[in-house]
Amino acid sequence: MRSKIFDISPITLDPSLGLRRQSPRPHALRQPDFEDRFDFDTLFYDVFRHPDSSMVLLIGPALYNLAELFKEITIIAKPSGASCAFRRLDMDRLTRVEVDAPAGTSEIVLKTSAGEFYAKVSQPEAGNYRALRVLCTISKNNDITWICDWARYNRDVHGAQAILLYDNASTAYDSSELVGRLSEVHGLAFVGVVPFPFRFGPPGVGLRRSWDSNFLQIGSLEHARWRFLLDAKSFLNTDVDELVVSRRGESVFEAAERHGVARFYGAWMPNIRVNAADETKQIRHIDFSHVEAPVYALRVPPYKNLCQPKWAVAPRAVPPLGHMTHHRIKNWWRSQMWNPKFSFRHFRGLSTGWKYRRDTVEVFDPGKHRVDERLKAAFARVNWQR
Repeated sequence: MRSKIFDISPITLDPSLGLRRQSPRPHALRQPDFEDRFDFDTLFYDVFRHPDSSMVLLIGPALYNLAELFKEITIIAKPSGASCAFRRLDMDRLTRVEVDAPAGTSEIVLKTSAGEFYAKVSQPEAGNYRALRVLCTISKNNDITWICDWARYNRDVHGAQAILLYDNASTAYDSSELVGRLSEVHGLAFVGVVPFPFRFGPPGVGLRRSWDSNFLQIGSLEHARWRFLLDAKSFLNTDVDELVVSRRGESVFEAAERHGVARFYGAWMPNIRVNAADETKQIRHIDFSHVEAPVYALRVPPYKNLCQPKWAVAPRAVPPLGHMTHHRIKNWWRSQMWNPKFSFRHFRGLSTGWKYRRDTVEVFDPGKHRVDERLKAAFARVNWQR
């Protein structure tokens, strides 16, 4: 099994310039720790060559006020010295710049009114994932056993063949240990880890208001699409604490390959352990078997208590202006559809508490919880030891 820790080539703002990104969110709607979580200084996460051409792509957070830098900008390719035409696409919480660079470009220079920014051009890595079914996620300090179990489940239940994991500056382990442990999971063709040490960003308010400043998860998905996964057979976007189940035991990858995309909602797995007697035993996905019963409503989908959707996709099916976000692929009508054959389980008890505390033990309530027979049947198909 092959593995690799990938390099990136970011462009960041020098604090001495006195130039920072400003959030459009009103101060009255900002959390107390908003400034600690907001990314003021990253201009682009990575600069890399497109897998299909000599074009160079720059992927980064939404520019907002930093768009002023592009009013009188010149992009120079090195070593040729050519001045390059470019296109800037401003999307939801993301900026993508496409530069028409000549073949052999190894570095670019952004000449702006605020100064010059240099970046090496990273190589595309699509060949590592060509024709594979890939698990893609971003993670910080998640227990490596949870990550390995997530991989084992998707390998045995859905046919996953490779992993692309963005590590958001974990402090509990380094990238080498993470790659080493994942390489011990049998049956995978490739494991790749991308160190992505940027600020994740503050959440919005509720489900709908002011989701304007959490750039990183969306940025990682768009980056994954263009630098790594364009030639993958399909890839699945779920977190480590989320497992996809099927009504008929089908593969979610196969569904995405057949239809271009499979988008599905989720249900919470409450923090009720199957056997809580041994508190020294490490908590794992298989320790949970209860799911929150659906609360019906006259709506589509017809439930009130669903988790926001996730998806799997065949990347070549996505139109060029399609924009990958964590709950849907924007600018693509097909990805707005809901596939009722699949759903995912969101494990409340598997969390580092980075967003809010989820470690409170819950008590079984027959009016609210039920045994998840579909998930138990999927668990029985998994070899958790290899």
